[in-house]
Amino acid sequence: MDRVSKKINNDLRVITVSNSSSEPITTVFFKFIPVVKFNAHSTPERRVAAVALVEQGICDQQTAGTICDFHRNTVSKLKSIKASFGITAIISDNRGLKQPLKYTGKVRATIEQILTAHPTWKDYQVANQASTELNEDISRSAVARIRISQQATDSEAIIYSQDRMKQLIQIAKTVDEDNNGDRQLTLNLENVAHFKQKTVEFEQNESPHSPVKSEQDLIERLQTGERTPFAGGFMHHLLLQEINYDTLMSCLPAIKGNTYQYQDMLSTLYFSIANDVKSIESLKLINSSCLGTLIGKSRSPDKDVISGIILAVYLKLISAVS
Repeated sequence: MDRVSKKINNDLRVITVSNSSSEPITTVFFKFIPVVKFNAHSTPERRVAAVALVEQGICDQQTAGTICDFHRNTVSKLKSIKASFGITAIISDNRGLKQPLKYTGKVRATIEQILTAHPTWKDYQVANQASTELNEDISRSAVARIRISQQATDSEAIIYSQDRMKQLIQIAKTVDEDNNGDRQLTLNLENVAHFKQKTVEFEQNESPHSPVKSEQDLIERLQTGERTPFAGGFMHHLLLQEINYDTLMSCLPAIKGNTYQYQDMLSTLYFSIANDVKSIESLKLINSSCLGTLIGKSRSPDKDVISGIILAVYLKLISAVS
């Protein structure tokens, strides 16, 4: 069996092997771990693989397109389609009979009249009759397109094209942001007696205050109902309290003169994982002021600081072992 190996970069390698049916089966390895497998002759499998590579953070859209033989714009479009309509939409090609643009006016009117007069006729019978009446060649496929378009018009349910559905989804999102952009999503605490009682008790307590300006700004924003990307992260502090996180971290030595301690680094990594940040490198895409409030700092440490600390710890461990 044929075998072709291709190195994409230091982390990515693609190996294609012909199976028993002589079909090329491509496997993508990330740091020597297989992450995606697809039949290179199957367009649906290539589509799913390209989207999976990008969504898993394995590579960018351009690299995924190179591996799966798509243009990067196509990969971007496939991601958008999956986000709006699910994976089924990128597997199906959504092709089929289109509108009969060639046949308009008198030609189309004649075909529609024949279809109305003879609803049980086959497409070729209608095409033959229309050819006789119009004295020109009418194809069977044109009749089929007109018949389908009539059925879509007469149907009670309006079936929109995929592009039109994407436009409607975008319009809905824009309207929602315009109308509700300053509102935080709320929990249903009114219909459960226990929660309602707790809500009344909390309202009688004094509002929290923080000496850190960024934290106090966040508290004020939350009190007005404004959305903030990491508000849900504060719920994780309940878990950290349950496991006595501060006590566990007290064994780590303090670093004199440093803005961030080991505990801050670990907290940043924890909340990064909780918020589905794919890697340390991806922290550059996060608003550090917002994430910093979760660890009790005005800003969270950036990727270079965390990478440097991890490297220092690693070197200490190596020296201790040796």
